[in-house]
Amino acid sequence: MSLGHVIVGAYLRAVRTHRNLTLHHAATLIDVSTAKISRFENGLHQPSADHVHRLAAAYGLTCTPCRTHLTQLLTPTEESTVLHDTQPGHHTRRSAAETGATSLLYYTTQLIPAPFQTNDYRAALPTTESEHTHPDAHPQLPTTPTPTHRPTTLFLDESILHRTLVPPHTLAHQLHTLHRLSYRTHYTVRIVPFAAGPTHHPGTLTEINRPHHRLYAHHTHHTTWTTTPPHTLLHHLHTHALTPDTTRHTLRQAADRLTHHNGRRAVSTVRR
Repeated sequence: MSLGHVIVGAYLRAVRTHRNLTLHHAATLIDVSTAKISRFENGLHQPSADHVHRLAAAYGLTCTPCRTHLTQLLTPTEESTVLHDTQPGHHTRRSAAETGATSLLYYTTQLIPAPFQTNDYRAALPTTESEHTHPDAHPQLPTTPTPTHRPTTLFLDESILHRTLVPPHTLAHQLHTLHRLSYRTHYTVRIVPFAAGPTHHPGTLTEINRPHHRLYAHHTHHTTWTTTPPHTLLHHLHTHALTPDTTRHTLRQAADRLTHHNGRRAVSTVRR
């Protein structure tokens, strides 16, 4: 079974639950058993292209390119443990896989991952960093997973605290939000300092633990899926990242620095 079937199944489950449809209802719509729908969604059974099209139609997916991309992902590759999802909508499909996770781990060197973004941060990102404006992006499925009580770990490269993709006051608010989030029981935030050296892993890596599969999604301008963990990187993160307490202190310092910097700029502008 190829990795594509797991991604497609996760996506179909996310759409079904977003539509508030039960397994029984979905099975009735395309005249199959509820057990078969469940196996599709959990990546335990390979759905045919016909099943995918019928389910997509039953769920009201009107985005034709999205439905086409789903069936393309079903095509087995030579190396079934690696899948390159380069088509529009890959953000949404990755989000769908995260939604059904039992635990999540993120490591990022570029952007705050979507589940942690404040509304202001998301709105301030350059349009090239977002899929929302793409005509083929699916508008009917939330691109940010619904918060749950699952264990979630976020490793932030220290460079993110100094990036200028968004205005300083927006980044300050985002960092304050991460600081507050780090005190919640099921969330762990740790910063990987400059002193730890380069990780040679640009973009964002997400470890997604699902009930029957563990997946790794490496995303930059597209998403590469694999079932093989990057052992060297994960060891580097757990070994060199700051402790949660030190991370909280660093987040607070960075947010205060940005707020102070923005305040000084405002005063300077008034004086001029």
